[in-house]
Amino acid sequence: MIQDSISNTDEILERIKSELRNAKSEILIAMAWFTNQDLYTIIREKLHENVKVSLILSDQPDNEKLDFDILVSQGLNFTKIKNIGYGMMNLKFCVIDRSIAISGSYNWSNNAKNNHEQVLVTNFPKTVHELIGSFSRIKNRIEKLNSGLSMEEIEREEKAFTEAPLSMMKTEAKSTPLNFQEQSLKEFKDVLDNIIATEVGSFDKSLLKENAYQRAFENQGDHQVLPQAMDSLYSNFINEIEVITEKKTRLKNRIEEQLKVSISNVEMKTQNETDTLHYNLTSETQNIEDNIRETEKSMEDKKHSIESNVSIKIPFIQDKINGLAQKINELKVDFVKPPVNWPLTILLSFITLMLVLYIFIFYSSVAYIFIFSKEDITAALRKGFVTEMPEVFNAHAITKIWNKGAGGILFLFLFVSIPLALGMLKLIKPESTDITDPATGEQKRKSKTILFLDQNKGLLLIFLVDCFIAYKVAKNINDIEYLINQTDQKATFSEIVFSQNFLLVFTLGTLSVYLFGLVLDKLYHSYHKRTKTHHQEKTAFIVSKLEEEKEEHQLQVNSLKEENNKLNGDIQGLERNKATMNKQLQDLPILTNTKINNLKQLLLTFREKVENLAQIYKSQVDNDRLPISKPEMENRVNIFMEGWSKYLYEIYSVNKAEIKTTEAIRECENWLNIIAFNENFASEMSQN
Repeated sequence: MIQDSISNTDEILERIKSELRNAKSEILIAMAWFTNQDLYTIIREKLHENVKVSLILSDQPDNEKLDFDILVSQGLNFTKIKNIGYGMMNLKFCVIDRSIAISGSYNWSNNAKNNHEQVLVTNFPKTVHELIGSFSRIKNRIEKLNSGLSMEEIEREEKAFTEAPLSMMKTEAKSTPLNFQEQSLKEFKDVLDNIIATEVGSFDKSLLKENAYQRAFENQGDHQVLPQAMDSLYSNFINEIEVITEKKTRLKNRIEEQLKVSISNVEMKTQNETDTLHYNLTSETQNIEDNIRETEKSMEDKKHSIESNVSIKIPFIQDKINGLAQKINELKVDFVKPPVNWPLTILLSFITLMLVLYIFIFYSSVAYIFIFSKEDITAALRKGFVTEMPEVFNAHAITKIWNKGAGGILFLFLFVSIPLALGMLKLIKPESTDITDPATGEQKRKSKTILFLDQNKGLLLIFLVDCFIAYKVAKNINDIEYLINQTDQKATFSEIVFSQNFLLVFTLGTLSVYLFGLVLDKLYHSYHKRTKTHHQEKTAFIVSKLEEEKEEHQLQVNSLKEENNKLNGDIQGLERNKATMNKQLQDLPILTNTKINNLKQLLLTFREKVENLAQIYKSQVDNDRLPISKPEMENRVNIFMEGWSKYLYEIYSVNKAEIKTTEAIRECENWLNIIAFNENFASEMSQN
């Protein structure tokens, strides 16, 4: 829709030129001043193109500067308005092809460019139709003025024309609303009645009052004689309607003029209705098409969202879920407990127990030789006892140590705990393949040498400790042999190291501790595999967190699937709406064409009826059978009742006069109703 407001005078002039050049069929111009040569030239060109141009121009001296007679000779419908009896013509508007309106303060004059002006250019149907109607009313009034009618007569006709619908609305408010063709037909009849009533409705009101007073006086105010009095009044009214030839001609001309006006107005209204239907069709079609496009866009957006969810978001999250599930399964392997190998477990337990007993007994004997044997031999020699030669495996060593008291027993257990602890060293201090750099704090891989020493530190310690114990035991045995004179000299270090006792203690001690550590480690790891470690607890915690994360991702997938279901439902609803709108789009032109055809048919029917009605009225004028105006008759009855009531109030008391007046008014109303029925019946018969 065009709705342009322009205030720049140069732009206004160029826009008017542009719109005039685009005119195809008709240009209506109502202008106060028209002196612009460029616009004059464009109008002339349009007349050459057979465009119908109508111009209403104020009758001012300035408007004589351009020769409009030349344009009239080329087909211009030119009308001038004088100021006398009409008022100043100050309109400035133009309607092009009954579709574009240009209105505002801008005159088509040379001086307009120097003024502050404002112009509205629009194709809004209501504005265009109102300006077309205004143009028609001005033109009709000018034609009536030029035909010799006075302003009072014109205004009376216009008033009757505008008041007729109001009176009909009051009497037919409860009936079915009329279309504008039927309404115009009734208005046409009412206007004709008023025209005729205006021409023939003059009478002496004072004389009528006197006659009524005299009639009441003769009958002493008896209301029963009023029907006869009304009949006489009606007969007098009929007899008074005498139309001379000159008045008949004028009446018929006015009927013919009103016929043209009515037909023109209905044609204009029909055209306006048609234009409105076309405009509404275009507007509604555009709205529906816009709605369809918006619906399609919304459907595409929703489909794109579904596609994005299905092809991108859900697979992405599902990959995360699968990755988490795989990671969880890998971590759960740590919780798998191997089956118990009972034969091996029992065997290892038995061997471990035997080795512990062996180590305890062996090192008890060694401890006795290591600590107490030399002292006991020396004491026995002092007493003169014959002593036994100490042996590495002394069955009485534990008993002898026990006899030493609590200190000896405690020392025995502490001494034996050393090889046992060395055998369990690998369990007490697990191996580590990394080392921390003190400078940087970073973890570094140990060298092969350090790694070898770290892995075999238990064996090295056992070797060193057993070497020391074996040396001390072998040396003590050598010292005892020297004391009891079984040897004549003490052995040297090398002799002790290579002695039988040294090798025996070293070999049996080292071997037993090594085997103990080996078997115990095997037994421990067999048990450890079935025991939940700190690492497994950490793994369980990680698994629980991964399970929670997996559950969250699964909820996201479910949410996206629910969103897809909702979007699919929305798409189905939009598809139904689209189908409905497409159906409306198909039906709109058909409905509009049907309405337009109905309007055209109603216009033809109206034209036929109004022409018939005008012909009836002209025939009645020619035959001196003018229709009676009910309002005029009611006016005469009211004046008659004024004289009648005057007599009643002079003769009777106020109360009685009011009663008799009411009775008289009721009698007159009944008579008027009978007259109205007869007139309506006669009118219907004449129209049929």
